[in-house]
Amino acid sequence: MRLLFVCKTYRPLLGGVERHVASLAEELAGRHEVTVLAMRTAPRRDSPLDGNLWPSPRFAPFVAGGVAVEQLVARPRLPVRYLPFAVRTVPGLRRLCYGRGRLALAAIWVPALIRAIEPHAARAELVHVFADEFLALAGVLAARRAGRPVAVNGFVHPRAWGDDLVSQRAYQTADVAVANRAEDAAHYRALGVPADRVHIGGEGIPAPLPPRVPAHPGYRPDERYVVFLGRRQAYKGFDLMVDAAARLAATRSGVRVAFIGPGPRLPEDAPGALDLGVVTDDERDAWLSRAEVLCLPSAHETYGLCLLEAWAHRVPVVVSDIPVLANLMRESGGGLATARDSAAIADTVGGLLDDPALRGRLGEAGHAFWRAEASTAAYAERHLTIYRGLSVAPVDPEVEVHRTAEAAHGVHGTGVHVVD
Repeated sequence: MRLLFVCKTYRPLLGGVERHVASLAEELAGRHEVTVLAMRTAPRRDSPLDGNLWPSPRFAPFVAGGVAVEQLVARPRLPVRYLPFAVRTVPGLRRLCYGRGRLALAAIWVPALIRAIEPHAARAELVHVFADEFLALAGVLAARRAGRPVAVNGFVHPRAWGDDLVSQRAYQTADVAVANRAEDAAHYRALGVPADRVHIGGEGIPAPLPPRVPAHPGYRPDERYVVFLGRRQAYKGFDLMVDAAARLAATRSGVRVAFIGPGPRLPEDAPGALDLGVVTDDERDAWLSRAEVLCLPSAHETYGLCLLEAWAHRVPVVVSDIPVLANLMRESGGGLATARDSAAIADTVGGLLDDPALRGRLGEAGHAFWRAEASTAAYAERHLTIYRGLSVAPVDPEVEVHRTAEAAHGVHGTGVHVVD
């Protein structure tokens, strides 16, 4: 099968979505021809325009893990009448462009993206879009124009991203919306996708490297480590973990929280914290092999890939008690859910550190869940089952793209008008 994966970002950039796509692509590449079409593979200036209006750093095509990676370069034709939507770059005004204003922006960007994607879609047998908003809709419509079946995973975080009007149209137009978990599937149904076109693909990660000692000069073999693994953003609970690290340091000697991932540096004197920043996959595995607990106190998630990484190393986890994570703890038995509060987090983590037998039971349960449900082999097979069941739905791309004109001008509908 010739597969085209379309995404905003791809490795070597670090992040849950990047690893999600790469793990699936590389597992499938052993038996199928997989091409990834990505907007960027390197950091660029941070912007609320989310990689749509600012140019992405250019990269040459390359092959990694048997996967051919090419760059998606869109060249929009910008009509002057849409320039007022530059308010999307102004803090405090961005939400104004989250609704119908985003539909007007789609009229600029979706056609340009369709033109860039369609030739690649025509060479594939199936297209899977891993994105929300403009890229999601463009990928779906490009596949339609090429006569190819198309799946989409928008990694919906309600009221944060992936549930805007443009994204909704993409999910409703695709052959299937692929969710990570049952809670994620419920989001797609709430956004108007028929239940029979929502499928659960799950997550998957490869087996970790053998345990080894971290190479970082801050590592101390006599200390005990709790790991925070992820972007240093408020919704991930980064600030809560900084405070929890201080609380743990005040009550238990020799315990530190190792912060792994991109984002602002910690103060050098942050109590109970070790700032590792961005690390390689090998170093991440080394730290997880020495960790006693991993903590993910997120405000919203579709799964939490770092939990699988911890369970692959038999490391128990502590998570916030949001439904998707709390339900995952009940299903897997691999950790504990607690209130999204730094004191509660510190108390729960501290209790696990004091109970090696409980840590062992939770870690083994999580490991068994990973092997059965979230290995890359299981993950890839679920997606192949979805792909094999797809057929092209009778949707006319020209009709779909013109329906946004009505919405953008306040008439009716939620489609997209192509400015070409």
